[in-house]
Amino acid sequence: MATQVRFDSPAFGKDLEALWSNRLNLIVGLFRQYPMLAGGLLVAVGALLRDLPHHLFDFLRRQFTVTLHVNNNEPAFDWINVWLDKQPYARTSRLLTVTTETGKRAERRAGIESGKHPTVFFTAAPGFHFLTYRGRLLVLTRIQEKEQLGMDWMQTKPRETLIIRVLGRDQAVVRQLVRDAIEVALGEDINGVPIYVSDGRWQTWRRIAERHKRSIESVILPQGVMETLVEDITQFRGNREFYLRAGIPYRRGYLLHGAPGTGKSSAVLSLASHFDASIYIINLNAETIDDSSLVTMLAQVPSGNVVLLEDVDAIFVDRKPDDRKQGRVTFSGLLNALDGVVATEGRLLFMTTNHIDRLDDALIRPGRVDCRIKLGEATEEQIVRYILHLYPKHGEEFARAYANEIGDANVTMAEVQEHLLRYKQDADSALASIGELTESRVSMPESISLQDSHAVVNSSDR
Repeated sequence: MATQVRFDSPAFGKDLEALWSNRLNLIVGLFRQYPMLAGGLLVAVGALLRDLPHHLFDFLRRQFTVTLHVNNNEPAFDWINVWLDKQPYARTSRLLTVTTETGKRAERRAGIESGKHPTVFFTAAPGFHFLTYRGRLLVLTRIQEKEQLGMDWMQTKPRETLIIRVLGRDQAVVRQLVRDAIEVALGEDINGVPIYVSDGRWQTWRRIAERHKRSIESVILPQGVMETLVEDITQFRGNREFYLRAGIPYRRGYLLHGAPGTGKSSAVLSLASHFDASIYIINLNAETIDDSSLVTMLAQVPSGNVVLLEDVDAIFVDRKPDDRKQGRVTFSGLLNALDGVVATEGRLLFMTTNHIDRLDDALIRPGRVDCRIKLGEATEEQIVRYILHLYPKHGEEFARAYANEIGDANVTMAEVQEHLLRYKQDADSALASIGELTESRVSMPESISLQDSHAVVNSSDR
């Protein structure tokens, strides 16, 4: 017959007390026999109790706040700083940082031609800040990491992070804050070309400037060259489905080659302006960039934007294809990054060089470079078009006379522009002083070896 146990009986209470007493005596006996065990347990319990408030605070913060992180390599970092300058907090805080506005908006607002001072903003300094937004309390933390000195010319400023926390579980507040920051910082003036440079140390991109948009008409290339580029890019951007269906990597590569001053970089800027694209510049000679970081950064370039490799002929001078110097990209690493499996879809790659004969065939083969354009000295037709662009009231007869005076001097468009800018208010004086341009240029022996001035366009589909 089963024995019925009554939990409320005095006997059960005594048995339970005896059980716990035996277990406690056993533990005390172990600690006495092994003192190290007791010490280790006490340390573990102490560490747990010490960190318990911190872990509990982090748990509660994650559960009851929304947190926004913004790094200074993101455009939103600058937008929020401009927005902070407009808040009442900026008028009362005693912990501020001064930021100078750059780019197109800065030039217009500063009134450079009228002699006004540049625009500066007073924003939150590194540390903790409390402010209100739409009736909600915000906790803003600005963190500035220590700057590491190096040889990378792109390390223009230390890495910074803005952390914004708001009480509650709804993201609507921080999302609206970012939208307000965009409206305050940019308004309707979203007409510049953002310029980013590679930051090998952090394996990301850093926005350093915003260039004026440059119209296609303002870059005077040989007849038909700019039109060919615009048409090629337009067709590429409109045929994504064709590339995907055919199994062809959806990327396009261009090589602009020729003497310095023939308009290579200007052409890239005008095309980026025309297609509302940003320009991402890679400095492959930076000590902080290696094969791995290059692949990572190219994978981060948003689709539809321009990746620019300037003076690509100078990158691997006196180096073997598989040579790796400290902090440098190998030639094979560059090839893999340009068209590897993680390369960005929809990207436009532009490479410029003054010496195409120094480039390895593997770098400019079809599939990596789909369109080669050769730019040489200014043709008569280019000079005429440029003068009509600068001096539209003087007519074609004046432009032809200027071009005829140059004759066979083998000048570049950059040199023509420099000469005309000296007399931008007096076209007749520019024509009368044409000898300043032709005599110095004819005497330069290297002009004899320059290639034919007409653009050569070779477009090969993948």
